Amino acid sequence: MFSLSGVAMYVGGYVGWTSSGFASSGGDVRLSRAAAGVVRVGTTANNNAGALEAARVRTVAATVATLPTAATAGAGARAFVTDANAATFGTALAGGGANAVPVWSNGTSWLIG
Repeated sequence: MFSLSGVAMYVGGYVGWTSSGFASSGGDVRLSRAAAGVVRVGTTANNNAGALEAARVRTVAATVATLPTAATAGAGARAFVTDANAATFGTALAGGGANAVPVWSNGTSWLIG
């Protein structure tokens, strides 16, 4: 009995599709590895253009202490925390409270919103 447990690709590899189906080289939509632990969906060879669309997106809840630093996450990163000490949009994030809020990184700090 054959069992498939996953798909492995080399660095820089991707899965691509076109209007006519799977594309072994090229494709106008690509799923690739952007960095360690980061999946990218894009529409060009370098995935710089494109969008990720879904009916809904679920962000796994975390605590402030478990977030990476804002610099490590990078500007534009988003998360959802359950223990913010405030809920005011745009304020700096700090833990120790009971507020469940979305947060975003400006590359330097995590901010509520």
